[in-house]
Amino acid sequence: MGISTVLDTQVLATSGADGDVLTQQADGTYLAETPSAGGSPGGSTGQIQYNNASAFGGTVALVYAASGTHFTVTAQAATDVPVVVKGAASQTANLQEWQDSSGTSMLEVTSSGGLLLSAANRVIDCDHSFGNGLMLKVGGTTSLQLNTNSIIIGNNFTFNWNSSTIPKAAIKQPAAGRLQLCTGTLGISNGEPTLEMDNSSTAGDTKMLLWDVDSAALVRVSVGADDSGGAGFKVLRIPN
Repeated sequence: MGISTVLDTQVLATSGADGDVLTQQADGTYLAETPSAGGSPGGSTGQIQYNNASAFGGTVALVYAASGTHFTVTAQAATDVPVVVKGAASQTANLQEWQDSSGTSMLEVTSSGGLLLSAANRVIDCDHSFGNGLMLKVGGTTSLQLNTNSIIIGNNFTFNWNSSTIPKAAIKQPAAGRLQLCTGTLGISNGEPTLEMDNSSTAGDTKMLLWDVDSAALVRVSVGADDSGGAGFKVLRIPN
């Protein structure tokens, strides 16, 4: 029913002022009233407002401040979960992002539950979506996988020990099927492996190569003829 119709058919109970609204009374008349500005905020200063049984309530658990720490979420009991971020069905976007002042993502919680630090450069990426385990990526490349029964370190892994007081040492995989132990002050940076193991199946060979200081190279250790090391023994030998 339009206002003009109301004025034509009903009696105004009182005259109004600019900005007043008409409210229908029980007897069918209309009363001009100043609209309410709403209820008073609930709780204490800074507390976030919520609907408390159709009234304003202030939550002790969530507090806002104009400066310093803007939002503070405080569990109200030891069994409380202060914050829950819940994705939609078949969520594809990140569940959470932390960004710098330019909007660059610095930390992400992916839809699959992965954790990505310094997202722009993929410095560290912890992703368990590949199965029952943990995948660590450095620079976007898978560097470490922890599974239920194995530890996989990249395609070619290296353990290094180095300080100003001890010689360099390392265990590394220079290529598939090969494992090297490197020691000495030159370390692996100057290509000085001490021992290498591989998958050789050549008759008379061992699966071991040793660093020959004289030739400055890894040389294959082979097996001598029967009894070459005495009755019942074979010698291990390297080429001249």
